Order: sequence, then structure tokens, then C-alpha cells
Amino acid sequence: MVLPQYNRKLAEYQHVIKTRKGVMSRATYRMILSWLHPDRVSDQAQKEGITKAFHAFTNLELVLCNEKEMPTNPASIPRNAEEWAKRRAEVKGRRKQQTNSVQQRR
Repeated sequence: MVLPQYNRKLAEYQHVIKTRKGVMSRATYRMILSWLHPDRVSDQAQKEGITKAFHAFTNLELVLCNEKEMPTNPASIPRNAEEWAKRRAEVKGRRKQQTNSVQQRR
């Protein structure tokens, strides 16, 4: 019941990604980003504001640049119950390994 709705939404999202036009070239984006980098400012009062602007602009990269210059690499999303179960088991195994490695370090 949920999977058909999920697949419709996934198709919609993939369509949006494929038709993403952007508003500037990647080169223009990178140039502006370089001028917003916090390391360019030595004054601590200004550095905090510049850091916020830098992070805000970085988060807009996918919106500002077009799909051809900056392809979106969505994670492979499971499409059926079998793939979901397999992915869940993989993630559970990775988490268990991480927990064990942390405990061994102690």
C-alpha cells in the first residue's frame, strides 16, 4: 500500500533532479563561495557572520547550479520489500560493527 505512493514520489523527485536548470554556472558559484570563505576575514566579529553566510550559500549549491554541471548522485533507494529488508540488514550489520569497534577501543 505504501510502496506505490513511495514510487510515485520517487519518480517525481527524479524528474525534478533531471530538469534542474540552476541560476548560475558552477564556476560563478565557486567564485562567490571563495569570497565568502571565513578564512578571508581576520576580525572575529565579522568571521561569525561570514561563516553563517558561507554555510548558507554552500547549502544552496544544488539549487543554484544546473544538473549538467553538477550531477546529483542520489543514494540507491530500495524499490521493493526485498531490497528494503536487505538494506536494513546491511545497515544493522554496519551499526553493530561500529558499536563493537568503539567498545574494543575502551
